[in-house]
Amino acid sequence: MKKLGIVTCQRLPTLSMSDQLLLQPLEKLGFNPEPVIWNNKKVDWSSFDYLILRSCWDYYIHIEDYLSWLTQLSTMHVHVWNPLPILKWNSNKKYLKELEYKGVPIIPTVYIEQGEKYFLRDIADRKRWKHLVIKPAVGADGFGASRITTDLTNSSQKPFDNLLKMGDILVQPFMNEAVIGGEYSFVFIGGNYSHAILKRPVKGDFRPTHISRGGVIKIEPSNTLIRQAARILEKLGSPLLYARVDGIITNGTLLLMELELIEPYLYFEYAPTSAIKFAKTLKCMISSL
Repeated sequence: MKKLGIVTCQRLPTLSMSDQLLLQPLEKLGFNPEPVIWNNKKVDWSSFDYLILRSCWDYYIHIEDYLSWLTQLSTMHVHVWNPLPILKWNSNKKYLKELEYKGVPIIPTVYIEQGEKYFLRDIADRKRWKHLVIKPAVGADGFGASRITTDLTNSSQKPFDNLLKMGDILVQPFMNEAVIGGEYSFVFIGGNYSHAILKRPVKGDFRPTHISRGGVIKIEPSNTLIRQAARILEKLGSPLLYARVDGIITNGTLLLMELELIEPYLYFEYAPTSAIKFAKTLKCMISSL
């Protein structure tokens, strides 16, 4: 029986509630799935035949360790999903600018590297943005994101400067569509569309995330929106076991907010057959190795 590691983090040693739904389908297909914590120094990673990153939700807090761990895995004869180059590339949101260059519609974004000096007032004036959102380029689930709703005085510059001391950051206009219409999450398994979720923030917040416990509902998006999400993945040209395309809708166009390829919550509980589809897709991908 092939040994399969389902990679998680210390606060979820037995996987997230959603990822636990994968265990039985995987076992039925002949796998021996084992939850394993990504930064546990005692783990012998060479003992696994396959690894799937799932609930390693604290990787961005320990980004250097995470990247070193991926490099370590690359020296071993273990198959990892998603592919290691994708897992590295997706860890910094500068990938948004690369996708924009390839024709993907994204939320307008100014990417600023750590150590550079910018003033929010200058960015807002140049872009004609009245309200801004700033967020770390390495982060997840709304970590470190701030909405600047003041007149961009010195007090507004401070959180921006603090974030920039910690790493690269993104500056974007605040998009009302994220609050009014909500954020769409399109889940793909093996490159094929599976299901979609709509997330809305709770009153007083602007982040439709698990942290803010925003409303989450399963939706049936139009074929047009599904095709738009699928075209984003086509730009990668890499075989993906799983992917989540997050964005907002503006005038019928899906604007990409984030492309989640490392450890996205896949909402298996909202689509009863999706965990089975995931397990079967993994088996097919392994058979083609």
